[in-house]
Amino acid sequence: MNPMSYSVVDLKLKNYDTIMAVGDVHGCLAKLRALTEKFEGLPGKRKALICLGDMIDRGPSSAAVLDWMLTRNDQIDKLALKGNHEQMMLDFMAKISRGHMWLKHGGLETLRSYGLDAERLLRGFRPNTQAIRQTLPQEHLEYLENLPLVATYGNTVFVHAGFNPGKPFDRQDASQLLWGPLANPQEAEQFGTKIIHGHVPQRNKPLEKWVINIDGGAVYGGRLKGLVVTLEETLIIEA
Repeated sequence: MNPMSYSVVDLKLKNYDTIMAVGDVHGCLAKLRALTEKFEGLPGKRKALICLGDMIDRGPSSAAVLDWMLTRNDQIDKLALKGNHEQMMLDFMAKISRGHMWLKHGGLETLRSYGLDAERLLRGFRPNTQAIRQTLPQEHLEYLENLPLVATYGNTVFVHAGFNPGKPFDRQDASQLLWGPLANPQEAEQFGTKIIHGHVPQRNKPLEKWVINIDGGAVYGGRLKGLVVTLEETLIIEA
């Protein structure tokens, strides 16, 4: 993936007055629904929810999470960024391999969420690629393929993992956006860029001012965190 092979979404151009960034969902649909209900109850004329990548893998309901994201909500717009787990899934589907790293990091659970007997399909020298490709909806794969890697809202940047505030958007390293390293808080402050990300699960840690991690480790029994952002303030809510 080269530095130019991703898109950037400017949320301010869409006239949103309230945005909720959601940390790594990892197939935890019930927590995502509960968090969204809380967000719907907050004030705001034009609101958007944006998942910061890793909607899939490890948890029990990855397929249902993608169905939910693709279902219209009359109160809020549902947006998402691509995370490293979405990219691993796409890489696996492009060239299915029995020993692919995606399978070792939550891909088996995702295949099961589509009703597949993952262990049986992947048993033996050659995996049953036909059954996998026929079962996974093309709509889901196209949705994941076309997800942007970065979104902005004023001086706030939303990304899955890392971001270099000293580089223009068209010169960012796509690998860093998906995998890290994470942004440097001193550089973020120097450039006046607030960076909101997930990727690294952590619990009970106070939010930083410039580089804010909202991955609460929901799939490991932690909370699913949502950071509500307006042009004036930020507010954390959890499910």
